[in-house]
Amino acid sequence: MVSYADDGGYGHPDHVRVHHAARYAARAEEVAFSMIVPADSAEVDLTVDVVPVRAKVRAAVEQYRSQVTVDRVDPAEPQRLTWVMPHGVRQAAPAVEAFRHDADPVPPAPETFADLGRQGKVTAVVAAAVAGLVVGALGTVTHQQRLGGFPVGMVLTTLVVLGLVVGLRLLYRSRTMVAAAGIAIIVATQVLVSVGGQSSPLVLANLAGYVWTFAPAAIAAFALAWPDLSGLRARAAAASAPSSSDAAPSGAPGRRG
Repeated sequence: MVSYADDGGYGHPDHVRVHHAARYAARAEEVAFSMIVPADSAEVDLTVDVVPVRAKVRAAVEQYRSQVTVDRVDPAEPQRLTWVMPHGVRQAAPAVEAFRHDADPVPPAPETFADLGRQGKVTAVVAAAVAGLVVGALGTVTHQQRLGGFPVGMVLTTLVVLGLVVGLRLLYRSRTMVAAAGIAIIVATQVLVSVGGQSSPLVLANLAGYVWTFAPAAIAAFALAWPDLSGLRARAAAASAPSSSDAAPSGAPGRRG
């Protein structure tokens, strides 16, 4: 949301009230709020070159005929735009508009593994490994369970592994986390089996035992081999975006003095 500066633009009390009301509403709805300030101000956070869209600015100002009187286009300076304010002062549209943010921009939250810092990545890998150990231990103990002859343990444990491994790959787009979880599942299984030795009753030589032995590794391998298509989607979106000649220029961040 963009509003007047604290003085309402030129001190009009109605404009000042609108400014405060707009800022209150933006804060209540947690919407970013910026105020118009002079381009040479020390409080500038963002500047926008508006010369390429001068015709749109003129059309917008002309909608306020009851408030301002827009001067005609000067053939010698077609890009020049001036108007007379209600209090009789003539103003000219600047080539650059400047804005001050009501609050410092909040950095976006990390969405993928690559967005995390070093500590965040280490924590994510450790968490994935711990989750893999838990899933591996529970799966090793419960995969032989049957309900009315149906191998419910084999099906549920396989689905849990699938959900964990594929979920990590899709959510964080990280092969590292997938590898950590997959290795942890296999390690947990092998450790529990080794405790009972060759005659361990945990993983039997039957269908459920074979599925639990090989399915986690196969699922992890599938998730690791799955290509990352985010780069292709980003390039496709960039190619379909309007060209710079059709779109309004992007704002350049300013710097407070």
